[in-house]
Amino acid sequence: MDSFDPKSNKNVKVALTYLRNIYTSLFASVTALINVAILVSSYVSVYEYCQVDLTYPVKAILLTLLPVLAVFAASLVYNYFDNVDLYNKREFCESGSRKALIARLPYTVGFGIAMLFSTFLFTDSIHIALSFYFPGINIAVARFLAVAIMVGLRIFQLWSLQDKWQAEMDNPLFVEKALFRRNRDMYAFKPWQIFLQPIGYFFVFTICCGFISGVYFENIIFPIIVTGFNIMVSPNMWWTVLLIPVIIVAVVIISRLIYNTTKRRILLKKLKQMEVEGLAKVEITGRKYLSASFITLPLTVKVTDRNGEIYNCIVATCGEINAPMFFGGNEYIVEHGFHMRGGALMARGGTFAQAVDISQLGGKENPTNLVFGYRTSHKLNFPEGEGHNIVLLNPTPTAAYAMYGYEYRPIDTGEDMKKYTIHTASGFFNYIERQSRKGQRDYEY
Repeated sequence: MDSFDPKSNKNVKVALTYLRNIYTSLFASVTALINVAILVSSYVSVYEYCQVDLTYPVKAILLTLLPVLAVFAASLVYNYFDNVDLYNKREFCESGSRKALIARLPYTVGFGIAMLFSTFLFTDSIHIALSFYFPGINIAVARFLAVAIMVGLRIFQLWSLQDKWQAEMDNPLFVEKALFRRNRDMYAFKPWQIFLQPIGYFFVFTICCGFISGVYFENIIFPIIVTGFNIMVSPNMWWTVLLIPVIIVAVVIISRLIYNTTKRRILLKKLKQMEVEGLAKVEITGRKYLSASFITLPLTVKVTDRNGEIYNCIVATCGEINAPMFFGGNEYIVEHGFHMRGGALMARGGTFAQAVDISQLGGKENPTNLVFGYRTSHKLNFPEGEGHNIVLLNPTPTAAYAMYGYEYRPIDTGEDMKKYTIHTASGFFNYIERQSRKGQRDYEY
């Protein structure tokens, strides 16, 4: 019996990897096909019923959205099935290889199965949309686009999956929490889960599509969408509908630029003050103001104090007013998104109600209580040679943390990260002032 044990027989383990990927790819493709068929057929029937009363712009918008709806529905299904098999995640983490998933044969086989379903999934919706703009267009064009879209979709999703797994390995603090506890530990994942959970989600996806499309009751969602576009595109409304989001976005961007520029001016003023007071010589390289709002634009400062000590400074910014920053090793991570900050929820426990601190709900894998969003990683490339490595936080984030595996702690100016020290603009100026005036009678320290 040991010959069939994947732990002792490599051939069995490899065969199981192929079988799992074939199974999940087939299951995902069939589920996506059924869901897309339900949504597209309902969408088209509502459009045909209402099209007599629709203007040309509304028709163009609705038919252009049809293939977008199909691709979105399919992407949700494939994304779930990519994440359901925690055996794949375990094998990836244990292999230590950074080879692209799409280039690994089991995933290539799964990719090929998805491609077999691509024309069935997207051709109809694409052809309907194209026929509106180009009457009589050959359906072969829609089929080609369906294949191209599936290629792009699956390559992106597999890349995203690998990037997420790699990010969790590199930064255990940000391990993504699954909705259900039984799916959080890849070493506690059971064989039955890979069979029963997809079946359950198949019915969940199908029922949701049925309610959205009106299979189970009189359709109201798609007619609301049609009516909404009809109102928005009317001559008296479309300017208003367009201007509201434009104004909101403009106000957010302008406010952010003003805030970041003001804070950056403080840093530059502090650096100038060092030279004016004869405390240090300062050399600035990079975009002084643009780098305050755009993280990828570098800004470095070389400070040589009165005693000849050299400080190689990298100015790090979060780019947003409320984006937390995490420091560890030779990189820092900026967290963009919506966070549940302070406040309390009332929860009843026993006889009395209790106040629950919202900011603590995320746990150690989500210390800032990120509800939805994303994280970006940025290297700290200090110059080689003599000098102290310094990170200047400017603008200063609302929250900054030092990472140690699964542990973290809030940091303040002067934080020693072993390879570098973190300062705010004022904190660094005060530090240079103390160092430069040591031993002088006019300065007590």
